[in-house]
Order: sequence, then structure tokens, then C-alpha cells
Amino acid sequence: MWPKAFRKRKGSVPPFVVALITIVIIAAAVLVSWWYFALTRNVLNQPVLDITDAYYVGNTLYITLRNLGGYNVTVNTFNALCPGINITMSTGDILAGTTKVFSGSSGGKLYDGASCVAKLTITNSATNKKQDVNIPFRVTVP
Repeated sequence: MWPKAFRKRKGSVPPFVVALITIVIIAAAVLVSWWYFALTRNVLNQPVLDITDAYYVGNTLYITLRNLGGYNVTVNTFNALCPGINITMSTGDILAGTTKVFSGSSGGKLYDGASCVAKLTITNSATNKKQDVNIPFRVTVP
């Protein structure tokens, strides 16, 4: 006779328990997939703007803005806040994956290496919503 450990067992798990566990596993996989898809979609719809250059020549500030996102962006308002100077910049559209140079004149003077902040109000073409963006940058005076 075989020991008890090797004897054949009968009716280990009822079939409805196996079906219930299978349904729960499938539902969890669907929820995780939906969460991953929604998170990826939200991240891809966000604009990614970067200031590549900021030159102050004469009394004009030239700022090159790069759109690293996957959708076009419309710049509605653009102000450069520098020490003692607030410069209103030009506005316009930046296509996805491209750069655009914005310019604005001021009555004051900027020095090389001045720390400034670009305050933009943009409209994202993916969501058609306005949002405020602040990008810090340093000015180069040739």
C-alpha cells in the first residue's frame, strides 16, 4: 500500500472556484491594460516645450522655442520676465517637432547670463485647452 502522501485525491477544487478565479484574473488584466493605455495617451497629449537659445542683441530679445511634443502648440501670450525688465514677445504656432524664434523689444538692458523666466499661455491642439507654462532660461549677450 502506498503512503497517504501518494494516494489519489478526489475533488481538490470545485469547478466554480476555478471559473471565478479565471474571471478575476481576466478582469484584473483588462483593468491594468486600460490604465496603461490611458496613462500613455495622457502623457503623449502633453506639450513639451524647450528654450534652446536666448540672445539679447541691441534692445531685442530673441528666444528659440522647440516643440518636442507630438502635437502642434499655439502660443497665445509670451512674456519674458528678466531682472527689472518685462518683455512682451511675439506669438504664433509651433508645429510638432519644430522650432520657432520669438522676439520682443525692451527699453532696459540685460547682461550676459541673466536668469529669466518665460511665461507662456499656450493652446494644445490635441486637447484644445489653454494652459500656463513657465520655462526658466539664461540670456546670452554677444
